[in-house]
Amino acid sequence: MTRIRVEDRDTAGDTARLLRTAVESKVRRLRLGIEATETCLRALERHHGRPSDEVMATGVAEDLAGGDLEYVEWLGEWRMLQQLKEDLGRLEAIEYADR
Repeated sequence: MTRIRVEDRDTAGDTARLLRTAVESKVRRLRLGIEATETCLRALERHHGRPSDEVMATGVAEDLAGGDLEYVEWLGEWRMLQQLKEDLGRLEAIEYADR
């Protein structure tokens, strides 16, 4: 968990509100990115009849129709999904000290 405390010189709390809004906006964009990446991975899984976890565990591109290039694309999408989920988890764990 990350705890954020903003000492706002403005009594209206505009800086704290702006910070929360920025984090909330990033969370929304991460969720959209996760959705798009999962859609791409599902398409690859349907096309090849294999789950992504299995393909990533074996690391074998020879049995994919597109060979190395398709494996690299799949790996990139899979890694992107892992990073997006990690970033989302970090932002969702933020606790604001003034609440």
